[in-house]
Amino acid sequence: MIIRVADLISKIGNRERHQIREELSPLPFDGEDYPLSGPAEIEANLLWTGKEIDARVRVQAEVTVPCGRCLEPGKLGLEVEFSEAFRPGREPANQDEDDTDDKIVNYFEGDSIDLAPSVVDNLILAMPMKPLCRPECRGICPKCGQDLNLGRCNCPVEIGDPRLAVLADLLKPKPNKPS
Repeated sequence: MIIRVADLISKIGNRERHQIREELSPLPFDGEDYPLSGPAEIEANLLWTGKEIDARVRVQAEVTVPCGRCLEPGKLGLEVEFSEAFRPGREPANQDEDDTDDKIVNYFEGDSIDLAPSVVDNLILAMPMKPLCRPECRGICPKCGQDLNLGRCNCPVEIGDPRLAVLADLLKPKPNKPS
């Protein structure tokens, strides 16, 4: 997702707006690669400050991921907004020389910047730890593996934690002893 910035950096205060539809490679997340369902919609607003390009980016994408409960594939809509700076030149060898003020700074050489790494990183950060195919997903039975969204299984229902069964026995009424 290369954007030419030669005209942008010709004068301080120049602005550019870019609308981009681009197919992205699968997102690496939790040891797997998850494909996008279609092209990502990217809107990039760029401002040349004289020192750096201030990029404000909005991304919309849909990724196919397995549900965290039933493992069926589902589509997850992601919408991300982020800001990053792009400075001309090479990254300084000593980071103390760089006055970044705790913002993310990328470096570029030539007359173009590449937004793809920033877009992918921010999409990965937007993914939930446990994506669901739908909010009411019932998951699978931990004993037999039946998809509970398709129907009940025949496994006996255990109430409570079996490790605490001894404590449950203490709450049962005791029979009266004959005297």
